[in-house]
Amino acid sequence: MLPLISAPFGMTDWSVQNAGDLNERFFFQSRRNGFVGIRATHQPSPWAGDYGHFLITPQSGPVEMGAGERTSPYDPGKTIMRPDYLRIRSDKYRLTTELTSSERAAVWRIGFDKADRTGRLIFDMPGEARLQMKGNRLWGDVNYHGGPAAGDFRCYFVAVLDRPIADGKAVGTESDRGKGAGYVEFSTEGGKPVEMRIATSFISPQQAQINLDRETAGGFEGVRKSTADAWEKLLGRIEVDGSRERQETFYSCLYRSLKYPRKIHEIDATGATVHYSPWNGKTEKGPAYTDTGLWDTFRTQFPLLSIAYPDVYGEIVEGWLNAYREGGWLPHWPNPGGFRAMPGNYADTMIADAMVKGIRGFDYETAYAALLKDAFEIPPAQSSVPVGGKAAMEEYLRLGYVPARKSEYWVSMTLDYAYNDWCVAQIAKQMGRPEDYRALMRRSQNYRNLWDPSTQFMRSKDERGDWSERDFDEYAWGGPYTESGPWQSSWGVQHDVLGMADLVGGTAAFGRKLDDLFTHPPIFKTGAYGGVIHEMIEFVAVGMGQYGACNQPSFHLPYLYAGIGQPWKTEYWTRRACRELFNAGPDGYSGDEDNGSNSAWYILSAIGVYPLTPGHPSYVLTSPEFDRVKIHVPGGKIIDLTAKGNSEKNVYVRSRTVNGKPWTSTWISHADLVGGAKIVNAMADRPAVRSVKPEELPYSVKTDRGR
Repeated sequence: MLPLISAPFGMTDWSVQNAGDLNERFFFQSRRNGFVGIRATHQPSPWAGDYGHFLITPQSGPVEMGAGERTSPYDPGKTIMRPDYLRIRSDKYRLTTELTSSERAAVWRIGFDKADRTGRLIFDMPGEARLQMKGNRLWGDVNYHGGPAAGDFRCYFVAVLDRPIADGKAVGTESDRGKGAGYVEFSTEGGKPVEMRIATSFISPQQAQINLDRETAGGFEGVRKSTADAWEKLLGRIEVDGSRERQETFYSCLYRSLKYPRKIHEIDATGATVHYSPWNGKTEKGPAYTDTGLWDTFRTQFPLLSIAYPDVYGEIVEGWLNAYREGGWLPHWPNPGGFRAMPGNYADTMIADAMVKGIRGFDYETAYAALLKDAFEIPPAQSSVPVGGKAAMEEYLRLGYVPARKSEYWVSMTLDYAYNDWCVAQIAKQMGRPEDYRALMRRSQNYRNLWDPSTQFMRSKDERGDWSERDFDEYAWGGPYTESGPWQSSWGVQHDVLGMADLVGGTAAFGRKLDDLFTHPPIFKTGAYGGVIHEMIEFVAVGMGQYGACNQPSFHLPYLYAGIGQPWKTEYWTRRACRELFNAGPDGYSGDEDNGSNSAWYILSAIGVYPLTPGHPSYVLTSPEFDRVKIHVPGGKIIDLTAKGNSEKNVYVRSRTVNGKPWTSTWISHADLVGGAKIVNAMADRPAVRSVKPEELPYSVKTDRGR
């Protein structure tokens, strides 16, 4: 797990780097103990890569510029890494570095041993960069970005030392940029720790100076307290009662659920919110966010924000709408600008989820216009700006599915598009657009076009409507399926669970299919991937049949049981996954954490409230891991969840009350939940097998009665 020192949703993170050089994407590895330096990073995922990053290494003794030669052993057991504070000792250079961070700035405090009279800070920067110095100030910029960004996208930095710079090596000049690493040197005589204040900006050096003055005025302790208070305020919105070990797991996950997406807006000298737009290359007004895989985070992280952090959620949506205003489309996988990665258009789903839940802070008419464009407009094949919209849209509209090899992951793409259509349909209904609603609801049934009753899986078709694989293999990954195979990806129909069950043969038959999925041997074949990918290894290690708990296509699978009237099986599998697959240690996740999506899956499952169908204002109720949970909703309401008789053995809900009244529904509305619901679960060691009435089941298109 990557230990980031920064404020919630902060613009620039700081992390120990203990592996590789500036090109290394896995730059912190928990089993390594070689301190290369502290990295200013904007990397949302090792698969996406970093941008605007640079590495600072404190030194004494001879100048050592290379990443390998300046690596120093450190003792992880004596190192402190917290969201608000870092302390690390370099025995090689006889110094101790402390760091604390705000949203856009950091304060360093470096203590040198008395034998050293000169200290040094190495600045290592990728791409075209600049490092200049004068007096006690230094400044520079880095233009490297792995993902797309419009214009001259740069990270500027300004730093001030508490003493004069005695010597140094610049990179570039005032007018031209150069490449490589530079350094500054200063006196350490007198024994007082060296303090450096440093701030970043994506707008300009002048804005970096504004950020420095505003965010570091309180010095080291002031910044640390401010950031600690910011984390305490957000983490404290959810209180849990349980063992220390499980509380540590819970709050570690909650911390990671509140890191992304990244703020890239800044506050100018007049107090206005502004941002450099990676969508059009201009400085614009208003908030902006980036760095999240929406295919990952729509499922869990944004629904979690809708419950406990709606104020944050509303500003994020306004950030996506600014991306739409500036770039013409809603983002797919912003990093820092937009590029198309993973199937579906899940900005549509997370915005629809916000709108059906009444989240405020953005313009609903603009939001609907953006959703409508995604739903109906065929995007250009190539463009000078980051392309949005739907890949293979022409074929999808003409055929009702994405045919083989017209886009990546074409079966998953079809199911995702059908779900996206349903999400936008809900907003069309809310906004009083009946024609749009009817057209999109028809398209929401397109998942049926790829069902093969003979194999009982979703399959790939060609443009003529024939199955495209001669020899279908239920264990083959990739090709038509995203990071999975037919066993995991055939059930991505969260909006119509009962309709999907009909394809299998009814709810009883679908229940048996799910039983088979969770107990089937974890067989896989590399298929179109041509080699083993890490998700395959992790899926086998989970040890829960064909359920790939570590990866997004499987997130909702245990909740499908509740969707067909077997909630006790949901309770069993979610409790088991929470207990076995999450902890607060270095191996705290069974797969990629993915911008808070895995963490938020645990948070929601552990409190017993899960969004089976984002885009619908409701949650499936399951077995809470904690004896007591209190969620402080902005506005003063408190959600109170209790599990009486809870234990590792008592994982089943025998009965439940909501606000003192018996509650037999498997779901609860968003309005009832955030309105201050008091949910009491009576726990037992045996499943409460019962007949669930149709109205007690979660939403499905098949039984849509306007709820």
